Amino acid sequence: STRSSKRVRQTVCKTAMDDRWCRSACFILVLVFNIFVRSASCHAFEYTGLEATVSLNAYPGTDYTSSGTLTLRENVLNGTYGLHMYGSFSVEGESGIGEVHIHVGSDASNASSIGGHYWEPTTGIDPWIYKIEILDGTAIVDLNTTDLSPIYNFSFQRSLPVEGRTVVAHTADGSRAAAGAIVLTTLPEPMYTGLEATVELGAYPGSSFVASGLLVLREYTVRGIYGLHMKGSYSIEGENGMGGIHIHVGTNATDAATIGGHYWEPTTHPDPWEYNVKIEAGNATVDVLTTDLSPIYNFSFHGLLPVAGRTVVAHTSTGSRAAAGSIVMKTGSSSPMPTTEPANFSTQVIPLLAIFAVQISIVASLQCV
Repeated sequence: STRSSKRVRQTVCKTAMDDRWCRSACFILVLVFNIFVRSASCHAFEYTGLEATVSLNAYPGTDYTSSGTLTLRENVLNGTYGLHMYGSFSVEGESGIGEVHIHVGSDASNASSIGGHYWEPTTGIDPWIYKIEILDGTAIVDLNTTDLSPIYNFSFQRSLPVEGRTVVAHTADGSRAAAGAIVLTTLPEPMYTGLEATVELGAYPGSSFVASGLLVLREYTVRGIYGLHMKGSYSIEGENGMGGIHIHVGTNATDAATIGGHYWEPTTHPDPWEYNVKIEAGNATVDVLTTDLSPIYNFSFHGLLPVAGRTVVAHTSTGSRAAAGSIVMKTGSSSPMPTTEPANFSTQVIPLLAIFAVQISIVASLQCV
């Protein structure tokens, strides 16, 4: 590492070692080089923003005195979904090596339906061998499911979904002493990015429906998840009942042959587009956040799961495609870039880059602890 840093310094500064710009550039290059060397040997979780809580109480039908609260955070590590479970619980009068697992059942108050450990496929090996110390009735939990063996893609609503399932705490002799349901916490208010698009709905190509409408889509983030707020209204002459409105794959709203099906990725995961609106006397109102769909996907205009240019389709109560329109970005919908005089690179930009590089170094060091 030291020799590599020296070669970098000699290459960049061999013709102007006294120049302040060069010295600053050398400092940054060496620092960044060391960051990459250090980062190459560590991995950091990327949290999806989804969280859940578990309120543990005495296992149903037992006389244990148990309580506790656990938090679960969904994360991704090297493409594998996982859950970080942490918190504490107590089982009065117990000590020894206990266990905590996620079980199949979705009713933590019914012992007959809690069932055994949850993993899929059940032809595989049971990963739930996580053990903790119960000391004077109290236990601390801190587990990443990606540390279990074998590793499974546990998530809240995607692969191996655990939302609503039951967490069970066992005593040292294996008895079930506490149980609680995994409940997703309410997402905070969205933060809008400033990007907007409109959808002008007309009759679905090739159909005889009389349809029109206008929708506005606004991009936002919430707990690091991108989403779209779709709002507006449309009409389908003579229709009543509950009809779906979804984003479809195609990018030509006038060509029925290419509009395709619902858009989400990867398609090996569940389809989130079950959103329906009430059509009354031909009129419908739309107001939906894509993070309220299940499962939650990172829909955005141009980034993750990009929808700009794709087609919104409105369905009748029978599922027929009655209206369609393209998602068209609004001109100047994002915040304008500030217009300022160009910065002096050596006296203004380089110091800022140096500070930024130091901050990256600190973050990288913390992630490797």
